[in-house]
Amino acid sequence: MDASRKPSVTFRRHIQWLPDEEASEPTSTLVLTSPGLLYVDVRVLRCGPTSPIRSASEFLEDNCDGNGRVGAVTELEWAFAGTSFRTEQKGMKTHGTWAHWIDSRTSNVEDVVDEGVLEDILDEHGRILYELESGEMKNPSGVLQAYEEGWIDLPSTSINSNELKGKAKRQPDSGSLLADACIVLRTESQLRQIGGAPDRGMVIRAGQFIQGLLRQGQHLTVERWYQEDSGVAFKRLFKIGSGTLPCERLVNDRLLEPDAPSAITYGLVQWSVVEKSTS
Repeated sequence: MDASRKPSVTFRRHIQWLPDEEASEPTSTLVLTSPGLLYVDVRVLRCGPTSPIRSASEFLEDNCDGNGRVGAVTELEWAFAGTSFRTEQKGMKTHGTWAHWIDSRTSNVEDVVDEGVLEDILDEHGRILYELESGEMKNPSGVLQAYEEGWIDLPSTSINSNELKGKAKRQPDSGSLLADACIVLRTESQLRQIGGAPDRGMVIRAGQFIQGLLRQGQHLTVERWYQEDSGVAFKRLFKIGSGTLPCERLVNDRLLEPDAPSAITYGLVQWSVVEKSTS
């Protein structure tokens, strides 16, 4: 793992099905990626407008007024997790590949092809507006179609040095809002039956967000949590499904400590700490 690599928090500003459709954003899509390039990508349907989300503040306002509600599975557009890879191409473009280890749409993750070409879109002053991904994937009707997606990185949140020293008032179990803090939990069961797919789950905390996905047979559980500021407790934005995810075990910094356990049990499921970093 590249020691200089930081965790990333990225939201999708739009998707456009080519050649005829206008750019829109019907989902709240957030991708958390660890320094080791493990990722969780969750896409839930928006309740309001479906116009492109043009800024980080707009995404946070649109996404972070959740009240911890439990949503229906029909509100989940797609969720998947695995490992990402990027290779440089000529010019300013890169080729991205996202290997799926869990996928809400299929248990045959080995058959999923998820790749695209990425390039930065700049304004007239040479500043990056967003990253454009282009390629082909199945549209909502299940037909392979050309697409473009725009992606924006949420900036890291700086923290006050006094807060790191414990001098600031904090709510219990609030976490310190370490901008580069990251921890990844993963679980995999034995096969449910001969020829069946194993139960799998992954949860990532990256900066201000925690989100995870658990697939147990055909049953899905998805959660997203958010911490608005240091000393303020993480809050669950939404949950889909009836299973249990250990997101609340990541709302403080205990599992980031050097002597923290390498595995935890939550809801009768054992989760392994497969990656963690604080800088």
